[in-house]
Amino acid sequence: MTVHVDPAVLVEIALANGDRALYEDQRIHLIGCSECRRELHALGCVVRAARSANPGDLITEPPECVWRSIQQRMRMTEDSQVSIAGRACRSGVRWCGTSS
Repeated sequence: MTVHVDPAVLVEIALANGDRALYEDQRIHLIGCSECRRELHALGCVVRAARSANPGDLITEPPECVWRSIQQRMRMTEDSQVSIAGRACRSGVRWCGTSS
């Protein structure tokens, strides 16, 4: 079984925090592990995007297709399916535009 680089260490490498020698073993692992390299690349993209953001940048709502994708991935089996709104109403949580 392959032991991959701890996700927290990948974050540290992507952030370029600390001494490079501190993560030398993990960097050697990255040479031969495409899975960890892909994860590090993705984290690096997030770090670059975050560092290039300006205080005035507006956060926008994601497009509807993103929400549909999330819903599809989270869909439960019919036997255990309970609507989120139904649970919220039973627990006394109020949603915008609804009354409890």
